Amino acid sequence: MSWFLLISKEKTEPQAAATMDAAITAATIDAAISRTKNAVFKKLMKKDGSPDSYALWGMLHIKIIQCKNLRNLDRMGIRNVTTLFGRKCDKSDPYVTAFLEDYRLLKTRYIEDDLDPKFNEDFYCPVGHCTNGITFCVKDKDLVRDECLGKYFLPVSELIRTVDKKDIEADSSLVEGDLKRVGLHKVVYLDKKKDYGTLEFFVEFIPVRMLANTMEVPGTYFKHTQGNSVKLYMNADDDGSSPLVKYGSDDKVWKPPRLWRDIYDAVCNAKIFVYMVGWSIDTDQYLLRGDELQKALDNGGYNPQIGPLLKQKSEENVQVNLMQWDDYSSGIMFPGMMKTYDEKTRTYFKNSLVNAAFMNMIGGETNTLLEGQMKKMSFTHHQKFIIMDAPKKNGEGRELLAFIGGIDLTEGRWDNQKHPLFRTLRSNHRGDVYGKCFRNSKEHGPRQVSDILLTLFLTLMSC
Repeated sequence: MSWFLLISKEKTEPQAAATMDAAITAATIDAAISRTKNAVFKKLMKKDGSPDSYALWGMLHIKIIQCKNLRNLDRMGIRNVTTLFGRKCDKSDPYVTAFLEDYRLLKTRYIEDDLDPKFNEDFYCPVGHCTNGITFCVKDKDLVRDECLGKYFLPVSELIRTVDKKDIEADSSLVEGDLKRVGLHKVVYLDKKKDYGTLEFFVEFIPVRMLANTMEVPGTYFKHTQGNSVKLYMNADDDGSSPLVKYGSDDKVWKPPRLWRDIYDAVCNAKIFVYMVGWSIDTDQYLLRGDELQKALDNGGYNPQIGPLLKQKSEENVQVNLMQWDDYSSGIMFPGMMKTYDEKTRTYFKNSLVNAAFMNMIGGETNTLLEGQMKKMSFTHHQKFIIMDAPKKNGEGRELLAFIGGIDLTEGRWDNQKHPLFRTLRSNHRGDVYGKCFRNSKEHGPRQVSDILLTLFLTLMSC
């Protein structure tokens, strides 16, 4: 409201009135949206007329405190074989999970050989589910198959409390029928059997209306900061092929951002560190193409090829750290099912100053042997980013610069605005062809283009 008022002081009287009307209209719309949201939520409160099912919309804070007097299921288990080789004890190795229907809320670490484990682990879980309640399950970790030590079901009705007239008398800002913040501390018998042991936990439901309207992700190491500069990119580079696009009343000309050129310049300008993380990183790919590539090579400066460029920076005492997914199916004789070039990258940076690490998805420490092997084979880490130091705009000191998102620094990703399938196979895309949709070759194509698929999808969505 203050912004509208500030602007209105510099307007004529009719303009000021119109601006005030706009402000009032905006406030009215906000209030209407809030009322509609509350009405929709209250309608969702009951699911299919079931008296036991409610909609939980907000945040669940759950703390798993401890278990006591758990059963020992390892006496005759596979791990008991280790007692033959001098192991003093072989007890259950418990951990705790919690579910809303099929949605897993949490999974604690496991504690080895302990029938009275103390976890003291906190979890913050965003929820928007129609559910009957939360199912807590205590399990015993084993090599092949984890066994259930006992369960407890918490009815969702115990977390549902609404604002009544007495609450409004104490606080007039409350609205009758809104959900209240509710916390429970419980010590319960597993499976309702005393000889199965107990689970102690705390659970708190915070309704969405009580959560701050922020884009900040809860539970992260670093808080959000103000005054950052954000630039949007796409894989298609502007090599002169972009159409002329004018906008605004003064016919400004849109200048497409250049991801690959900007990455090259940023790495070249790094003085302290370069951190690169990707699903696939091909050391043979070039960040520059065409005349710019030839000019960079002729000048004898930084090599635009990814592998040599990172080596050059590491030899200047810049800390270069690289992390790539380790395809579990790849090896010396086989490139792997996903062809991420992990073995090629590993070999290239061996005995160099580049600190290259290759990580597969190992899952949680509570995974069984079979689950662990399946995750190594089937799942990837898909974080893709490049972070380096960069000079501040005012020239005083340095700051962080990060490229984040779907940045695959590998074959078949560099493109231009025309998305050629065949024309550039002997020039800008020589040896840079990737495709899974068609049977193709690096010499004859056709190329598979990611940006054009995105464009097509957006076009279909807008119809």
